[in-house]
Amino acid sequence: DKGLTRIEQLGDPQGTKWQDADFNVQTDEGPRQATKFYVNGVDDVIRVRTNHGYTISGTPKHRIRVVNAEGEWVWKRFGELAAEDRVPLRIGGMLGSPIAVALPPLADRGVRRGRRPHPLKTPSVMSRELALLVGLYSAEGSSHTKGLRFSLTIADHDLIEQCRQFCVSLFDIEPTVEDCGGYVSLCVNSTQLPPWWDAAGFGKEQGEKKGKGWKCRVPAAILQSNDPIIYGAYLRGLFSGDGTVNVGLPALSNKDEVFVADVKTMLMALGVVTTSTEFIGGKSGRPVYRLTAKGRRYAHVFAERIGFAASRKDDLVTRESGEEHGDKVFVSRELEEQLFPIGHADRG
Repeated sequence: DKGLTRIEQLGDPQGTKWQDADFNVQTDEGPRQATKFYVNGVDDVIRVRTNHGYTISGTPKHRIRVVNAEGEWVWKRFGELAAEDRVPLRIGGMLGSPIAVALPPLADRGVRRGRRPHPLKTPSVMSRELALLVGLYSAEGSSHTKGLRFSLTIADHDLIEQCRQFCVSLFDIEPTVEDCGGYVSLCVNSTQLPPWWDAAGFGKEQGEKKGKGWKCRVPAAILQSNDPIIYGAYLRGLFSGDGTVNVGLPALSNKDEVFVADVKTMLMALGVVTTSTEFIGGKSGRPVYRLTAKGRRYAHVFAERIGFAASRKDDLVTRESGEEHGDKVFVSRELEEQLFPIGHADRG
């Protein structure tokens, strides 16, 4: 009920072995209260990957609930898992109410003699409009000494206008829009904005090589909101800036495996199941990680709950909610006996 929370934010990884905790978590039997945060220490780790690309890590002694080869709903330790085991995942199922996430105030940096600073306001709490801008920044944004810059496809007039309006309403600044041939550079010019942006946790992380390979992370202020509307707005901005549509199915590619996994988890929380592929991209020779909505049903859910802010892409997403082959839904033996008793035509 704290939203999609990174485990190190639930307790102190460097603290005592057993720490008090108080929050609810989702289980197959409904919400349950967690009362302790446990520091396991250093141990070997097994990484489990499903056929659709969902991953979970744990020590060989950690347990996970699976449907085994015999169709039984059982707990197994990670070290005991077999390839034929199925890992049921909850589609959607966010727990608890949305949380108003407070944002840092604008720092007072003083005023140089003879210079009048550009008036700037900043939002005090996370909002849908800000989440969309942060998603766009994750996709095609950058910071510089004079402010923020968004690189947007020149054909996406509706997205450019929406971005401009949000910059005015959120920061009270009219951005400049420059035609760069094939794309536009939308700049929000204020020297006070980049420090605030970073303080709010919206900036990108420096890669291994200085000046290159900036890495994205889904900001904590987005995850902690526990709000499907804010989750959807962030993903809407991200896909609008960096997503594609293939045969009606929305898709996203990135060279950062951790970031793609986080986006995949957010999509699952909103009810969108995805498949994952990996390929070697371009001249870099580096792997690229790609996720795609799993069929028409989940493309339809994506269109309803997230969508693209640019109609050029949004119009390509399939709106037909059809049957999906390959989805498996677990039912208990007891329910199976009720539905298909001995003598029923569909038994077995």
